[in-house]
Amino acid sequence: MQTVPQGQSEHPAIRLLTRVDSTAFAAVAESLLRQGTEIRFVARGRSMTPSIRDGDTVTASPWHGRGRRAAPGAIVLAVTGNGMVLHRVIGRRTVSGRNMVVLQGDSAAVCSEVVPADAVIGTVARIERAGLTFNPNRLTGRMKGLLRSRLKRLRTGARLTLDVLGIGK
Repeated sequence: MQTVPQGQSEHPAIRLLTRVDSTAFAAVAESLLRQGTEIRFVARGRSMTPSIRDGDTVTASPWHGRGRRAAPGAIVLAVTGNGMVLHRVIGRRTVSGRNMVVLQGDSAAVCSEVVPADAVIGTVARIERAGLTFNPNRLTGRMKGLLRSRLKRLRTGARLTLDVLGIGK
């Protein structure tokens, strides 16, 4: 794949995405990914810190999920009731015979979101930061991120337990 400088593209619709609202971005990104086109964008927000930081450039590849299962630890782009999210898969479930995926941001302590597997439209292929490129899909990257999110949950749970017991105040 040829890398196109940020804000430039061979496709006119992508050129327009340099400064648009998140609803417009979600619509165009979903359309392109569902058509099989890889997208590149600047991540905004802190929900995936430290894996993906505000301002990192992310490349997402189309997710062809039929017959495939999102691996725990993978970072995916999914359409949810709250818009589009870029979060880590922390588990899978079957609810009333429907395959579901459990998503969580790396910086979230306990919040997770359960979405239908077909809501996953892309998987993060590359993260660019300060001139370096990272592949989050290597087993070590997936496991490190998953471990970080689980440890954060444990620390938060331990803190809540200590507060309830009145210890450590």
